[in-house]
Amino acid sequence: MKKCFAVILILMLVLCGCGSAPAETTESSLPDPEPEENIAKLYEDPEAYVDHYFQLTGVVFNVIGREDGMLVFQMNEDILNFENNTMVYTMSEIETEVGDRVRITGYAKGIEEYENVEGQQDQAVLILADSAEIIEPGHTHTN
Repeated sequence: MKKCFAVILILMLVLCGCGSAPAETTESSLPDPEPEENIAKLYEDPEAYVDHYFQLTGVVFNVIGREDGMLVFQMNEDILNFENNTMVYTMSEIETEVGDRVRITGYAKGIEEYENVEGQQDQAVLILADSAEIIEPGHTHTN
């Protein structure tokens, strides 16, 4: 009987916890980004860093567009060698253009496979960015 009571009590506690609203994410509740030395490791083994928080900079080479308020673009994190292809999804209000240098902060989500403009299968590290900002506009901006 004690065992049955304990099981019921545990179930009640679990069910009560399920009904609570999730905490809102605020800037102060976000984790610290991974150390800079882990960025290279992210691109070597993206699956090992799923749900890790990163701050990355790179140059936009493809703006896919907005869908349901979410901006999708691709950037090369390694701007000197045009490597470290990164697919970024963000709700940030920025409007990026090819050539923009951006800083993003968000969660790594593994690899996204897609078909490139030549019709070949390709892949990129996938980041769901909490924030994205243009730190240096490309040459196509008109102000």
